[in-house]
Amino acid sequence: MANIENLQPFTKGNAKYYGKKGGIKSGIVRLEKKNIRDQLQTLLNMPISSNNQFKMLKEAGFKEDEINNQLLLTYSLFEKATNGDIRACELILRLLNVEKEISRVEEIRVRIEEDTDE
Repeated sequence: MANIENLQPFTKGNAKYYGKKGGIKSGIVRLEKKNIRDQLQTLLNMPISSNNQFKMLKEAGFKEDEINNQLLLTYSLFEKATNGDIRACELILRLLNVEKEISRVEEIRVRIEEDTDE
């Protein structure tokens, strides 16, 4: 069990060793995350494999050359939001950075009210 008596302080050698080890691991993790982002982007840009989903988007008014998995995902999120899913609404607002704009407008409104009260 660790306690103050048996803890050993880091030396320059230890700090350098563990710093190097952490830096290498950080680089590996960063590369893995980049690969996942690239793979997701590839999947999103691929055409839709389901005929039913393709027909649904085409009937919604989208052109055939616009229809891909990214559009399907966006359309599905929009459908959920319009059917009352609050989390879908929040996600759309967050994606559009609307929340920041709303909070900025609210902050300005509060400042104006404070100035008029004085």
